[in-house]
Amino acid sequence: GMRQPGSAFKPFALAAALQSGIGLEAEFEGGRSAVVATDAGPWRVENYNQLAYPNLTLLEATVFSVNVAYARLMTVVDPASVVAVAQAAGITTPLEAVPSVALGTQEVTVLDMASAYATFAAGGMHIDPLFVTRIEDQAGRVLFEALPLVEKAMEPEIADQVTAALTEAVRRGTGQQAKIGRQVAGKTGTTEGLYDAWFVGYTPELAA
Repeated sequence: GMRQPGSAFKPFALAAALQSGIGLEAEFEGGRSAVVATDAGPWRVENYNQLAYPNLTLLEATVFSVNVAYARLMTVVDPASVVAVAQAAGITTPLEAVPSVALGTQEVTVLDMASAYATFAAGGMHIDPLFVTRIEDQAGRVLFEALPLVEKAMEPEIADQVTAALTEAVRRGTGQQAKIGRQVAGKTGTTEGLYDAWFVGYTPELAA
């Protein structure tokens, strides 16, 4: 089924920002809420649980999933580039290029989210998800073998910076419940009233 990913979509906005030359150390205004001018009129954004934050870097905004900072980020990042990054990474549902796309307001599938996060894990290479890898007959002859389709979605250094930020999110930010005693990167996402609660993450071998 289709679900709103909420803040689990932020890494695609992060990657788009990094591609446009905005670094993890770039500073954004904090606060409790923000009103951002968009083509469709003013867009009002609040942080989860109405928390107020000081000014903070893009890294910290990712680690603590600060909506207000991401809304301000979208005043300098083209929404179309966020859509392009998400689709290259593996999101297959149509997305509208509007600033709120960064906050995961548009519906996607769970498979696509795991597939797209796997692209970060694979250093920017996207591998199409496969359900059947091989079929053999009783004698062990291979009747079918899937050839994974591998495409470069983004530069390795972009993917690695996203991974670094999402590793911090698990280590000391919103994803701390995902600590499993080994290297994990990931991002939480919730929608209004906890209707959807996400954690999308990966180890070097697995995305889920």
